[in-house]
Amino acid sequence: MMMTSFGDVATAGRAMKAGAIDVLEKPYNDPVLLDSIEEAIKKDSDIRRWHLLSEAVRSNFSMLTPREKQVMRMVVQGHANKQIAGTLEVSAKTIEAHHAKVMRKMGAGSIAELMQLAEHCF
Repeated sequence: MMMTSFGDVATAGRAMKAGAIDVLEKPYNDPVLLDSIEEAIKKDSDIRRWHLLSEAVRSNFSMLTPREKQVMRMVVQGHANKQIAGTLEVSAKTIEAHHAKVMRKMGAGSIAELMQLAEHCF
C-alpha cells in the first residue's frame, strides 16, 4: 500500500507494478484505509494458502516413481490410457495401474483435479 500527498497516474502505475495493493492520496479517510488493509490481508492470506498447497503438491509429486511421473504428464496432456500404453510399449492394464497410483498419491479425485495439481509440478 502506498500513501502519497502528490498522487498522479505515473506514480500510481509505478507503485502498482512494484506490488502495491492500493495507492491512497492524503488526506484519506479511515474507512478507505481500513478497506485497503483488509484487501492486503486477504491477498496475503490467498498467497500463503497457494504456497502451502503448492508445497504439498510438489511433495506428493516427488513421491511418484519416474514412470508414474511420465504417465501423469501424458494424462494431463489429454492422452488416453490406451494411447499412453502404446507410446510406452506396455499393456493398458499396466498404465491403468500407474494411473490409479498417480491419482492416489497426488490426492486427486478426477483428471480435472489432477490437471490443476499438475500446474504446481510442471
